[in-house]
Amino acid sequence: AQSEREVILGETDKHLDVKISVARLDTPGGTTVYVSTVVHVHNALGRLYMLFVTPAHRVIAPATIASLKHA
Repeated sequence: AQSEREVILGETDKHLDVKISVARLDTPGGTTVYVSTVVHVHNALGRLYMLFVTPAHRVIAPATIASLKHA
């Protein structure tokens, strides 16, 4: 989905539903970008996958956002 201020990307399979939102808020003081991720796990294989992905995501996602601030 896409609107003037937000893009939502997603992927669905039998193990997981993943949605990522990138939203922009413009204010007189500047622009803020919000990134949100929602994962719905459907079964044991999805839970196993997330067991490995979650710790990496908690390190990689903030580092990626921080690098965008300085770009």
